[in-house]
Amino acid sequence: MNLPHKIHIFSVYQRDEKESTNEALHNSVMRQLKGDKVPIREVIGVYKGNREKSIVISATYTALVKLLCFTHKQASYLTRHSDTSATLTYVDTLKTESLGRFVQVKRPDSDESYTFDPANDTYWVCRKD
Repeated sequence: MNLPHKIHIFSVYQRDEKESTNEALHNSVMRQLKGDKVPIREVIGVYKGNREKSIVISATYTALVKLLCFTHKQASYLTRHSDTSATLTYVDTLKTESLGRFVQVKRPDSDESYTFDPANDTYWVCRKD
């Protein structure tokens, strides 16, 4: 995943829904964004052991990300800044939490949350300095 600028990573999966429902919801949002010609990339995110398809989008679409996360009852979304620092923004308060650096690794640790980009077969994790 080439990350030259500030991006957001988010998901619309719901923890209490069936996989098929989440898949349909994700695909619907992907179609909507592609139809609106919003440049996006699909990745796989694992957060606290939960695997879900996620969406990478330029931070120029921050307002759209906030709206989608709010609409789909997401607790937070990740921002990778231009300097590789990463923050988690909580949707209900818009407060941010520093996650360290968003770095590429060969493989994440077994208990580590990560983003996997299947297009490039790369793993990305947040690591404190």
